[in-house]
Amino acid sequence: MKTPQRSDLLTELRDLKRRVSELERGRTLSSTTISRGTLEVRNPATGTAIFSAGELGTGKWGITAYRADGTRQFQSWDDAAGNGYTALFDEAENILLSSDTVSGSGIARPYLDLPVVRWADVLTPPDFTISPTFASLFRVHGRRQQPKIEVMAVVKNDAGTVGEIQLVQGASVISDVTPIADGAYAYLRLTGTATGAHMSDLQIDVQARRVSGAGNVRVLIVSATGRQS
Repeated sequence: MKTPQRSDLLTELRDLKRRVSELERGRTLSSTTISRGTLEVRNPATGTAIFSAGELGTGKWGITAYRADGTRQFQSWDDAAGNGYTALFDEAENILLSSDTVSGSGIARPYLDLPVVRWADVLTPPDFTISPTFASLFRVHGRRQQPKIEVMAVVKNDAGTVGEIQLVQGASVISDVTPIADGAYAYLRLTGTATGAHMSDLQIDVQARRVSGAGNVRVLIVSATGRQS
């Protein structure tokens, strides 16, 4: 049996140190599978977790993102029964946005306002036009956060009267021109693409006109909502 030479041992030691050094510099994960426990990414300066993925509690698997002080800013998990939860938190860990875990559908927070209108106004909208050209009956005010706006309207024409309705921003028509049939009484959804910078002031006019007949074209706006593209 050949006795190892000192030079061979030094060569192997230098090679081992080189490979250890490369592993320390790399610090990478590749095709890693976690079947139990939790993977954490920590702030090297403070040691606090800034991200965790894996088992978040008994039977719950998901991800959590933390702020520098350790408070949660985002969390999403599911359990074995298919119940899920997703939430976005402010700096005090108050819920800004969350899914409805109980029903499994829609959002739980924030609470959203819903419009209320008089039933008598729904039956007979008090605002009307007899103009043969488009006349502004309502104006929607707000800030532009979504690229589109959706307006729900109740329209009612007198018998023998035909009308049209549209959305206008400034001098530009931003929706389809929607016909209102002879004697119609219906809910309509008008959708338009608003222009302007994000969070700029938004002013959208709801216009209607009488196309034919001698009666009134009545309109009631029941809601206006920003919409995605």
